[in-house]
Amino acid sequence: MLQTSKWCILGSWLVCVARAAQSPLSLPDTAPGASCFYQFPTEIRRVAVIGAGPLGLQAAAALIKQGFEVRVFERTQGSGGNWQYSEETPIPASFPTRSEQLINSSYHPDIPPHLPHHRIYRDGDDGITNAFRLREHHAPSAIWNNLITISPTISMTLPDINQPPGMRYIRQYASAHALNAGDEELSRVLSYSTRVERLQKSPSPSSAANVPAPWTLTLRKMTKTGHSSDEVRVDWWTEEFDAVVIATGEWDSAWIPPILGVSELQSQFPERVFHSRDYRHPEPMTGKNVLLIGGMASSVGMAADLVPFARSITISVHTSDILVAFKSPDPNSTKTRYARDHLPANVSIIPEITQFSVPTGMRARPKADISSVKVTLVNGTSVSGYDYIIFGTGYRRSNPFLVDYHNSTIHGYDEPETRVAPIITDGTHLRSLHWTGHYIDDPTLAIMASPAWTVARYQAIGFARVWAGKAKIPNQLRMWATYPGPRKVIQAFEDTTRYFMTWLNNEALELGGSFVEHYPHYYEEQLWYARATNPGSLPYDMRQRVEIPRSKWAVRNGPEDSPAYMEHCGGDEPSRYHLTRDGSNASQDRHKPRFDAHEFEAFRRAAESGDIEMEWEIDW
Repeated sequence: MLQTSKWCILGSWLVCVARAAQSPLSLPDTAPGASCFYQFPTEIRRVAVIGAGPLGLQAAAALIKQGFEVRVFERTQGSGGNWQYSEETPIPASFPTRSEQLINSSYHPDIPPHLPHHRIYRDGDDGITNAFRLREHHAPSAIWNNLITISPTISMTLPDINQPPGMRYIRQYASAHALNAGDEELSRVLSYSTRVERLQKSPSPSSAANVPAPWTLTLRKMTKTGHSSDEVRVDWWTEEFDAVVIATGEWDSAWIPPILGVSELQSQFPERVFHSRDYRHPEPMTGKNVLLIGGMASSVGMAADLVPFARSITISVHTSDILVAFKSPDPNSTKTRYARDHLPANVSIIPEITQFSVPTGMRARPKADISSVKVTLVNGTSVSGYDYIIFGTGYRRSNPFLVDYHNSTIHGYDEPETRVAPIITDGTHLRSLHWTGHYIDDPTLAIMASPAWTVARYQAIGFARVWAGKAKIPNQLRMWATYPGPRKVIQAFEDTTRYFMTWLNNEALELGGSFVEHYPHYYEEQLWYARATNPGSLPYDMRQRVEIPRSKWAVRNGPEDSPAYMEHCGGDEPSRYHLTRDGSNASQDRHKPRFDAHEFEAFRRAAESGDIEMEWEIDW
């Protein structure tokens, strides 16, 4: 006997949803078009989350809510990620960053030949102090003492926590979900001071011959022994999981561009030339001339912090930086507005730097004056007289534990044929991911790929529901067919949020579960970075009501209408959801999702007023 469920939402509009199911709120493998969706070969029960920042905490909370056995691994001593402030600075970065060393630019994995293993280190063992050893393991964050976010509040919110973004805000969210260091209730979930040395999929003796290999994490935990102030204990072991979420963020490896002479410059003046991740306080630069390299958020933030103290501040910008259009003739241009709103008026802007020239013989002078270093610009002119040179040139994604999914032989956005689909190449972007964040070749691996905390919330819910069988993703053929190519983040903030919300809510209607919250209609401030990075993508005032064009939900011309797709999926059965950013397909009405974002708001109103009729029909 086969049951068919039907929801009819009554009111000013009518939408009917019908599906075939063996029982309510379930989708059988034999349903029409089921082969179009990815089928996990085994049940997922145990999930690892790498990282306990705002992204990882939301992933852990969503997974725990779905009933998974969750383990969170964080290399620092508590939750917070990059927002966990420390007066300590990371170990020195390489000047410049060498592409062939990118995979280990964040840290060098340390794995003994036999596991499990432990060792006690005393201060000075192997020629290394324990202070340095702990600093290398924990990796102090890149934020400075006075840092405040200039990202819009709408993108930096965590559910149910009414407090401005910051360290206390993140700790409050972690505490609400018993995910702080010291929360004994879920201590089995947490493993702080623990670094992931390697993530790999290899059969273990416990794996059955016909069962896919689990994910194996090789782990390294470093703590002070408590017996002596100069002793630390390091433990190595492995754990196996059915699925893994990588939530380390984008800030794990400082990027220093290969400017001619930069290596000599930094080696001669290590305390005056450094990356923005080593910046903590403006006071040491009181009365000094400061050169900031890079025209993005780091340099803008440091400039604002330095203005009350420094004698002068100069920013060198690349042609792609936000501040290039600082003196744009159009006062309403995106970049001009950004500079006007966030950059102090007395900051000077100069072009890109091509060379640093350290005067001959300066190496032999231990107290040489950095102000005599000549800085050559791309336009051929040269400047000098700077007392500090700080690189606000950003970061690259390294993730050394993903060595099996690195491929540094691929340059830029090239896409050559490879045996293993890489996730990281030059560190500027991610590859081989479905728009939901699942690794296409093995969707039991997922990456929190958006820096926006708000998007991360939807993404975390998506991971948990897909692995719990309460949401579907396309099969690998369809995911590769619609793969948009390498990219830095998932998609634009607005598009991604709408995609996730519509997908998750449609899946909730199909398979059961609660709705995610509606996309907000009103903004407290403009999404400045969306305008800055993609001018013209937000043509309306973000303070006004957001209306989502129907074209935003159209299916693009592509694999869904191709003969190969139809043959693979069996006839002309349309997919349950079609999400894209353009409305180029003339047949968009036939493929429009059952509900878009605003229709869900109406659905909720209808549900609250009792205007929902549920009918169950028996199909003999």
